[in-house]
Amino acid sequence: MKNEKQASRFKVVFLFTFLLHSFNCSAQEMIFCEKTDPSGNAIHAGKEFTIDAKGSYLQILVKASHPLTGSTATIDLFLLDQQGEEQFENSRVVKVQTGWTWFSQQFTFFKQGKYVVYAYDESGALLATAQLNIKSNQ
Repeated sequence: MKNEKQASRFKVVFLFTFLLHSFNCSAQEMIFCEKTDPSGNAIHAGKEFTIDAKGSYLQILVKASHPLTGSTATIDLFLLDQQGEEQFENSRVVKVQTGWTWFSQQFTFFKQGKYVVYAYDESGALLATAQLNIKSNQ
């Protein structure tokens, strides 16, 4: 009886670990960077950037775990206020092609603060989300 319980626990822990690893391996990813190369690799990636007084641009790179379907994706930017509430800042519709596994879009940032960014496929399903901190060099 005791060995059966231990074997059962081992199976549950093993299954949980396997599933957790599987989900992490197939997760979609959002990366903030200065630019992307033609293969979809981020150049000078980070979660915090400094902008100048006139604003500065960044690329938002979305890597999907499976080929995209549809012809568009949407990226929404929200600036977090002092209470941590999302305030809409900007949105872009990005042209994509069925079968693509990544896409990127340039955004110009004019305000410092913490941002939350969401990417959606053409059907409105969430592809990825991430946070970004923008500082000003003023």
